[in-house]
Amino acid sequence: MKSHPILVGLSILLLAVCVVVAPGIWDHLNTLCPTSETESAFLKNYTPKGVIERFDADKGSSYRQHSGGGAGRKFVTHTGGFDWYFEMRCESGRRS
Repeated sequence: MKSHPILVGLSILLLAVCVVVAPGIWDHLNTLCPTSETESAFLKNYTPKGVIERFDADKGSSYRQHSGGGAGRKFVTHTGGFDWYFEMRCESGRRS
């Protein structure tokens, strides 16, 4: 049986493309992405405002809130944080 060099070359090229591209497609299709459906009720609803207000000296405050997420094969991660800046009331209620 005589093989055709063009068909052999195309077969090798197709095999090489499948070996290089298929793992990337597999990873893409099997990666879980963070969405609002995978975020916990705690991270969706929590704010430390009530706790912070007890220590605020009524001189004004500012804060920033940040959140993020990471994709994975078996699970996703969600993170959240707050940075609060304020003047605190001293223990006795007097300013020093």
